[in-house]
Amino acid sequence: MNAGLGEQICRYARVLVQIGAGLKPGQPLCIEAPVSAEEFVLVVAEEAWKKGAADVAVFWRSPLLERREMQYRTPQNALTLQPEAEELAKQGAAFIRLDAPQFYEDEVPAERVRLRAQINSSVRAAFRKYGGGAGQTLACVAGKSWANRVFADIPEAERMERLWEAILHCTYCDQPEPEKIWQQYLETTARRKAYLDSRHYQAFHYSGPDTDLTLKAADGDFWKGSCVRKGDMISVPNIPTQEIFISPHKYSAEGQIAVTKPLNYAGEIVEGIRLTFSQGRVVQWSADRNQKILDSIIGTDEGSCYLGEAALVDEYTPIAETGRLFYETLYDENASCHIALGSTIGPPFDKQEKEQRGYNASSVHVDMMVGSKELTIRGQLPDGSWEDLLVNGRLIPLGVE
Repeated sequence: MNAGLGEQICRYARVLVQIGAGLKPGQPLCIEAPVSAEEFVLVVAEEAWKKGAADVAVFWRSPLLERREMQYRTPQNALTLQPEAEELAKQGAAFIRLDAPQFYEDEVPAERVRLRAQINSSVRAAFRKYGGGAGQTLACVAGKSWANRVFADIPEAERMERLWEAILHCTYCDQPEPEKIWQQYLETTARRKAYLDSRHYQAFHYSGPDTDLTLKAADGDFWKGSCVRKGDMISVPNIPTQEIFISPHKYSAEGQIAVTKPLNYAGEIVEGIRLTFSQGRVVQWSADRNQKILDSIIGTDEGSCYLGEAALVDEYTPIAETGRLFYETLYDENASCHIALGSTIGPPFDKQEKEQRGYNASSVHVDMMVGSKELTIRGQLPDGSWEDLLVNGRLIPLGVE
């Protein structure tokens, strides 16, 4: 790896600590990471200590060990790190989760895959519950399995470096001062969200190949995304991010929509997904590959067949500029408009009020990419007229001209 790339990786660690987690001096930091990411975790920890972190705790995961377990038995949660995570979250710790996507050729039961995915989300769920979403971020680190999938068309010896270059480009860390770029992005996105809130859209319509879908926002919902604010704490939940989103009303979705990119669900690739909604519920669904995984997701619980998110993303983001399909939701969802089956992210209402307002609840939240250069999304104004939000994959620069 060349020296210039090493410096950019240090910038990436700094962005995760300062922009992503929004770490404050004297605040503890918890990192969840695969064992293969030890070298990068050390760089992140050093950046945290430079920032004045009170402590750095690391929760290690072994995706290969988890996969091997699924070959023999149903995944167990007896050794989950959730209790320790809850304690750190209650102490006000910041949180960084690092993923290095893995891909598998062996067959395991779909139900085991779903259970493992839920167990692996328990640490992040604890920080969301007790930290209110602030002070935490999700990011990726390069790994051989991921590099081999994304850059299969180039010599194997070059793949890891090319993947790191892509990660750094997508997070602005190939630029001399990425923190300034992130601050500008957050300011621009705040203006866009404020403008969209001021329009008081009554409904949204998606049109494109195999797509004709209408939905409404939950009662009193507002546009979210880019960052979370809690008191004087500001953090960016995903690095990279290019999305703004609403929470659809649980019972509003009508019509059909095509998922345009593969879904990587706990290492299983699901392709060619098509969904049909009636009164908000998925009533018909199919997939060209790994239908059993889609069946398991939709059948998880009462809320897993309803929508929890609808996000706007321009088709011409830094991620899209790479020309690569990443087979990783964090990256592919930030190069494409997407929807999510399952739980709504926020707001802090009790169960009864969430249901009254139309916010969905579920034990899963699964993003699916629906964007393309042929997708158009329109919003209906209070007077019944419609205006364009996205045309042929391009966001209309409403509020940010």
